[in-house]
Formats: sequence, C-alpha cells, structure tokens
Amino acid sequence: KFILIGPNGSGKKSLAIAFAKEINVPIVIVSIELMIGNSENATEKILKNIYKTCNKLYKTYGNCVIYYDKFIYLNADIDGDSSSDTIYISSIFANMIKQHPHIITFAGTPNSAFYGFFFEEGLFEKKILLKEVSTATSKGAPQW
Repeated sequence: KFILIGPNGSGKKSLAIAFAKEINVPIVIVSIELMIGNSENATEKILKNIYKTCNKLYKTYGNCVIYYDKFIYLNADIDGDSSSDTIYISSIFANMIKQHPHIITFAGTPNSAFYGFFFEEGLFEKKILLKEVSTATSKGAPQW
C-alpha cells in the first residue's frame, strides 16, 4: 500500500499504471473527487462496488492494482461539518483497505498533511515523494 505525494503532473498516476503493467495485472483508477457521494451511504456504496470489481479482477488475474487519484478529496465536506465528514469518510476508506489486504493500493495526493491517520492505522506502508516533472519522454510520459 503506497501513498504517492507530488504536485499535479509529477507522474503519480503514471507510476501506478507502470507498476500494474510491469507485474501484468489490471488497474482500477478511481477519482476520489467523483467518488464522494451526496451522502455518507452513497460514498460507502461506491467504495463497496469498487472493491467488488477489484475482487473479481483479483480472482481472474491473480492480482489487481487500485489507484485512488485526488486522494486529498477524502477531506471532503458532505454536510457542512467538515470534521465529522473527514473522520467518517476516512474510517470507511480505512475499513475497506483492512478488509481487502490482497489488493495492491496506491493513493495519489499533492499534500501529505492529512494522511497521518492512515499511517497510524498501518494502512499504508510506504510514502513516495515525487518532484514536479519538467521534462517528458517522446511519448509524453513523465520521467522519474
């Protein structure tokens, strides 16, 4: 389980895609921004469906990578009380990761300040810092 930290365009998603390609397994890319529902129940339902898909891929291919893009949106405000939403959404996410330890998980974010909770809970083992990329390969993919 990895948190990739770096500014937009630094190659966080590309690194997760390259990892999945290297080990020859499918990748599920989820935008947290789009996943956050209008209610706490909607968010939980969306996450359950995502992991249901990942479990099917795991059974078919022997493994699966899930990449959470815009992980910073876990700090979203659903009902106007941002502190309770952050705790609730983080706990749903933490429970899903705990229930599916076999899924290889990457989360990309531009800011690491909010994510101490996930390390304290032992949900992520590695934090990878990426610098802003100023050059690209001939195909436009970032160089690390």
